[in-house]
This record gives sequence, C-alpha cells and structure tokens, in this order.
Amino acid sequence: MVEANPSTNAGDGVVRNIQYATFRKDKPAAPGYTAELLSDRVDPKYYDNLDAQPIEEGGKDTLLQYFRRNVANRPHEPFLGTRNQLEQLDANGKVQYGDYTWRSYAEVDRICQNLAKGLNSMDLCPEVEGEGKNWRFVGIWAKNRYEWTATLLAGMHFNITTVGFYDAQSTEQVDYIVRQTEMTTIVCTEDYAARLVAMRKNDMVPTLKTLVVTNECKPALLQQAQEVGINVVT
Repeated sequence: MVEANPSTNAGDGVVRNIQYATFRKDKPAAPGYTAELLSDRVDPKYYDNLDAQPIEEGGKDTLLQYFRRNVANRPHEPFLGTRNQLEQLDANGKVQYGDYTWRSYAEVDRICQNLAKGLNSMDLCPEVEGEGKNWRFVGIWAKNRYEWTATLLAGMHFNITTVGFYDAQSTEQVDYIVRQTEMTTIVCTEDYAARLVAMRKNDMVPTLKTLVVTNECKPALLQQAQEVGINVVT
C-alpha cells in the first residue's frame, strides 16, 4: 500500500487518503466490465505483461516471508485499517462508520509476534496427528477485522494452521470441524465466544479449552465460560 495525496482518487470519484490501486485510464474497459484495477506499485510499462515485472527479492515463497520483507522495507506505512461504528445513525436509519484508523506494518508485526509467542508458550495449539503428519490448529471466528490477518500471520511463525469459521456454518458444522481437528483454541469476538460457550453447554466442541477474545468481554460470559471449563483470554 502507498500513501496517496488526498486530492488523488482511484478513478471512481471517491477521494481517499490511503490508496492501494488505480483504475486504468490508458485502455478502455471491456464491454460489461469496469476498467482494470492495478496496484500503484506496478510500473505502467508492465500493465499488459505483469509476469515480466522484475522480482524485488528472490528466495521468498511464503506470505510470512513477504510480510517480513514489507516490515523491513516500509515499517511505518499503513497496513491494516479499521473503521469504528459511530453511535449516530444516518438519515435513513442505517449504521455509519468513521474514518479508517491504520496500523503500520511494524505495529502489526509486533501484534503478530506477541500473539505467536503467546500461542506457543501457553501451548494453546498442541500437535495432533492426522493423515500421517502432525498438525497444529487455531480457529478464528469474527466479522471482517484486522485480527483475521494477525492470527493468520501469527500462526505462520510456528507452523500453526488457521481455520476460519463463518456465519453461514451451522453449530453442527462448527462442532464437526472442532472435533475433527481436536482444536483447543479459537480467536474470536465476544458474540461468537457466547455462541461457543452455549455450544459447550449442549455437549458440543468438547476439545475446546481456550477462547482468545479480541474485544471487551462481559463478566457474566467469563463466569459462564469458566463453568463449562473454557478459559477466556482477553
């Protein structure tokens, strides 16, 4: 990502302080499609042959390695942004969100390393055997938020596989995944923590031991979790 001049826009009429990419203006869009959207880091001479771009650095073949490269090369550039919900609804009664607040590559790196060390030192992702190899799993259950990426990157530090859970999944499906992976830890927001505690009360997710809750957790939920043998880390 690059920081763009506030007067610059991506070609869609929306002015942004942070700009990832720009719609092409040198080539008409194909019928039925928008113009091509290309990263601002791409030299225009490679627009029609992206594979010909010179490789910045060799020897990197994982997302974690490329993330670490960006941390080293642009530590203070914004990486993950969050828009907080505003208290006031708009004129149509719909939820409004404020401006993005950004965490830099260096800030996210610190978060990821701390989470990785915590998962490892507290043995929250023990090895399990499956299909002839050893695995370590951690779950994530939340709406779109920066913790998704942070958990994914944190797990990569210790070869931990991140498993995502989604609203479209039934409680039976979540229970099946947890049982199959023998998962002991899930990173989640309070609303999903409450669901998981309720599932445990119904004899589901038997291997679950720890919930890493990323937002404020009510005392009542902490008590309910304790009663069913789940530890909550905030």
